[in-house]
Parts: sequence; structure tokens; C-alpha cells
Amino acid sequence: MLTIEEFEELANELYDEIPPQFLEGLSGGIIISEEAEQRDPDLPDVYILGEYVEDHYGLGRYIVLYYGSFAALFADEPFEVWEDELWETMVHEIRHHVESLAGVHDLDIEDAIQLAEFRRWAQEMAEGGYDDEVYEDDDEAYEDDDEADEDDAEADEDGGDADDDVGEAADKAGRS
Repeated sequence: MLTIEEFEELANELYDEIPPQFLEGLSGGIIISEEAEQRDPDLPDVYILGEYVEDHYGLGRYIVLYYGSFAALFADEPFEVWEDELWETMVHEIRHHVESLAGVHDLDIEDAIQLAEFRRWAQEMAEGGYDDEVYEDDDEAYEDDDEADEDDAEADEDGGDADDDVGEAADKAGRS
């Protein structure tokens, strides 16, 4: 397991690899918290690894990386796993930052959908397990949804209305 000092050092090394234009406007930089962050009591195995914060009255825009969450999830994993997960988390949170600057919230919607899937899985587990075939069927359904999304996009170009399932999922699940 990485110590918090080793984690901070790794985060600094990875930070230096990020092109500066993606960090513009990140006035508070990246903050390392010792805490493990969990927000949903119904999902006790789900940890928040990182968070993009817009604090208009204090530090400005910054990213928090939760060392405690990494430690809870990856304590027995080798250094390479920590490095990969930390890099993925940093890139994810920087994408939130860049999208926020652009007034786009696609990643917020993706996060909300993923959280809704976690909740669905947890509910199915509480009800006595889940069926792998259902999830395999869901993968096929997502592929079908991609085709439907293309049809919706064409309908939008023609003045038609696309369905709002994704927006509704985001609203129900909340945004990070």
C-alpha cells in the first residue's frame, strides 16, 4: 500500500504530465485529502476517488483526490494499479473541469448513469442476487440505444424531439 506521502508524490509526478492548457482556470490546483469519501449509505462499497469542485466564494476551481478511498479499494494492489487508477481519476476530474469551462456537462450525465447502474445492482443484490444474462442483455440494449441515439440526432436535425432518458437519469441520480 502506498503511504499518503508516496501518493502525493505520485500525484505530483502525474500532474506534471498533464498539458498546461487543460489546467488553465484550475485556480485551487489539486488537493489531497486523507479521508475516504462515501456519499451513499445504500452503496457502502462505492467510494469517491476524486471530485471536481467549483467554489465561487473561496478556493475557486479545484480537484480533490481522496487518498483514503484509494487505500480502501487498492490497499493490497501493486504500485502500477495505484498509478493507473490515480491517472484515470485525475484525467476524469480534469475532464469535469474542462467541460465546466465550456459549459458542457456530458461527464456529469455519464457519472449519473453509472451511479444509477450501481444503485440498480445494489437493489438487485439486496433482493437476492442478479442474473448475469440480464446484464449481457443490457449490453446489447446499450448497443441498440446507440442506434436509437443516432435516430434521435437525425430527428433533432429535422426539428423532432429526442427522448430525454439520459437527462432524466442524470436528474434522478444527481450530479457529482
